[in-house]
Amino acid sequence: MVQKRSKKNRTYTRVQRLKKRRKKLFTIIFPIVLIVLLVTGGVLLKGKYVSYKCSNLTYAIDYYFTNWKDKDLRINRVQTMTFVDKTEDKVVVEAFGLSHNEPHQRTTLVGELTKDPNGSWVMNSLAKKDSSQENVE
Repeated sequence: MVQKRSKKNRTYTRVQRLKKRRKKLFTIIFPIVLIVLLVTGGVLLKGKYVSYKCSNLTYAIDYYFTNWKDKDLRINRVQTMTFVDKTEDKVVVEAFGLSHNEPHQRTTLVGELTKDPNGSWVMNSLAKKDSSQENVE
């Protein structure tokens, strides 16, 4: 009587083992590489999109004042903006709105934007306006 071997006890040739190992590696590595490529592409695409949209000064002011790196220097929405100083490729803007952090207090921020060689506006510096400066006229 001939016994059938179970799948666990099956012996494979060298070629079969290599094919099986290659298939297992492909099923593990391919999704990881695909995810890394998609995330990298998304980050690069977002940067290009923001750079393109920031060629409009109003959009750039709104974007940078609401998405600044330091959360203490963010506002939820630009309610009013005033141009303090403007040259061809440099702008100093004063923006007013509610602060990003709770409690949402009224905040005035002063930011400096410059135009890069691609024609896009980039925020160089951002600071809170002192309350002592507001009363002096």
